[in-house]
Amino acid sequence: MQNSLIVLLIVLGLTSCTKSARKQRDVRKISWYEVHADGKGKSLKILVKSEFLTQRQLETAEVTKLISAQTGITINWQGVSSNAIMDSLQRATTVSLVELQGADLSKAVKQEYLLGPIDRLIPNSKSYDTDSDKFRASEGYSAQGFAVPCVVCAADTSGNKPFFAIPTAAESQAAAMIFLDYMLAARAGRE
Repeated sequence: MQNSLIVLLIVLGLTSCTKSARKQRDVRKISWYEVHADGKGKSLKILVKSEFLTQRQLETAEVTKLISAQTGITINWQGVSSNAIMDSLQRATTVSLVELQGADLSKAVKQEYLLGPIDRLIPNSKSYDTDSDKFRASEGYSAQGFAVPCVVCAADTSGNKPFFAIPTAAESQAAAMIFLDYMLAARAGRE
């Protein structure tokens, strides 16, 4: 009896000491305080189109610096082709954020590759007209709340801004939501 009690205590001690991958909570169902607790210190991997990688890094530099200092979240950008972004979504990518536009965004929403709707769950979205086409549509395709426009990013020649979306299998949904909130705060009231 005493030996089994000792073994049980050792097992409990070892399981509490080992860092196990805790199942992440659905950010759509928890408070913003809990989102911050879950996202703090995480690594955020963002897929963007290769031709815009440096531009996106520069456009979000202020947000990236602030979020890192205040939350310990590290941002890792990866430039890939549009096809690679869609392929990674189809394979249930664990990337935390993806850049999408137009038909690709519409396809990702229809195929249920994205977590959402999230647009109105982000506190700083209240500073925007979230019903406007500018906030809800990309190149005439509705994001249906599953993506948020990159308000700090430059528009393309057609006046369209890229959108950021969280894949359903994202490694850190909470860190992604925090990034989106900081990004929206950076331009709040100026849009």
